[in-house]
Amino acid sequence: MMEQSPENLRELAQKLTTGYKKVQEGNYEQGKEILEPLMPIFHRSDQPNMTLLVHYGFAQVGTGNVEGFLETYAEVKEISPANKREAQLKDQAKSLVNEVLEHIHSET
Repeated sequence: MMEQSPENLRELAQKLTTGYKKVQEGNYEQGKEILEPLMPIFHRSDQPNMTLLVHYGFAQVGTGNVEGFLETYAEVKEISPANKREAQLKDQAKSLVNEVLEHIHSET
């Protein structure tokens, strides 16, 4: 993560929390708008952020960006959960991928 002052970090953390809540409430567009600019700050391949990735992925599929969601899930798949909550999020993302793929296959 880039060097940030404690005040900036608190503000960014609050934005993350707000973005997560928007996604959880089904406000995918707002959640995506909040989370997208935070991705390069809080998620890197050498320091993955499972919670951010999964919420961002849910926002992607919720706004109709299925291809983006599948790309995000490809990253999620490679991350080992750090705790029980991350494991649950990863399972939820996997379930959503399965639903999306079933829907795609049923339309063909």
